[in-house]
Amino acid sequence: MYTYVENFSDKRYVKFSFLYCLGCFSGGGADKKMITRIIIISIISVLMTCSLSYAAMVDLKNTSWEKHAKLCDIDPLLLYAIALKESSHQIESGSFVAPNKYALNNPVLGSYYPKNKEEAVRKVNEFVRVSDLTDIGITQINWKWNGSRYVSNPYELLDVDKNIEVSAKVLCSAIKLSPNDIAQAIGNYHTPNPELQYKAKAYGESVLLIWKRLNNYE
Repeated sequence: MYTYVENFSDKRYVKFSFLYCLGCFSGGGADKKMITRIIIISIISVLMTCSLSYAAMVDLKNTSWEKHAKLCDIDPLLLYAIALKESSHQIESGSFVAPNKYALNNPVLGSYYPKNKEEAVRKVNEFVRVSDLTDIGITQINWKWNGSRYVSNPYELLDVDKNIEVSAKVLCSAIKLSPNDIAQAIGNYHTPNPELQYKAKAYGESVLLIWKRLNNYE
């Protein structure tokens, strides 16, 4: 399985080898096609629940990830881990997974992955009209809580560089509020509601696990 890093016209592919364990899924009698489909579609769940035998370092040098991570000296891979958690989607006939730069999601219309920017611009306006709680782009910036604070129009968040820039600003602000608990800080990036801190913390821990895997930690 591969993950994919895109920075404008630059395409990079990084291989991930997985040690699959039947215990990761309920119903051991599932046929091989179903198991394969689950592995492809649920790649992030596999990252968090199965044994990962090897994870190659993702090279983010000279990318938007590296540029905007400098805002508060965070690891670019942490931003990328958030993107994997938020918008990971299979590409290249299922052989690759990657954060999706045009991903959209809201409570009314659910998740949608436009095929190109023209469709994405049309759809993002439709999504926001239906609900301002729309998550937009590669790091799924929520329009109501974060996006509208940094850009004037939702379609601006379809730009990869701008989306990552906003994501870095939101994450850095969250870290300032919880400097001694990075998991809580990442969680607050996703769920800022003080009454849902337990949910936020769980989210933060799941992102940290992905980040550690990307760094080839055990």
